[in-house]
Amino acid sequence: MAGAFREEIREARKTLHDYMSVTAVYFKAPFEAGVTPTQTITVRVHDKFLALGDLKGTNFNYAEIEAISPKAIFMLSEVTPDRGYIISLEPGVAYRIDHTHEPDDITQKADIIKLAADKTVGFPVPGVP
Repeated sequence: MAGAFREEIREARKTLHDYMSVTAVYFKAPFEAGVTPTQTITVRVHDKFLALGDLKGTNFNYAEIEAISPKAIFMLSEVTPDRGYIISLEPGVAYRIDHTHEPDDITQKADIIKLAADKTVGFPVPGVP
């Protein structure tokens, strides 16, 4: 019974990933055109804002700050994310993998850092040769 339930969870995660993911180019930094090997993958990027403080959820913002904690979710069937690698989504939008978390069955989460647009010039992007 537990095996059937686990398989249903896997299918749900695959469906979620198929629906929410974007295509990205995955490669090791620093990038050198024609030399650095690249791989096209799908990834879910989460740039969410978290309210932090002792009065979370109030409209008064007493002692409350917002922190950005960007994360990316990878399918292990496509790639095992490594620190220092880059995921390039579109011209001017790329992230460097900072820290990877333990794999969670068929996925793995990583903390990512958004790169400044001027640092992504010349990076490969999905769909562009």
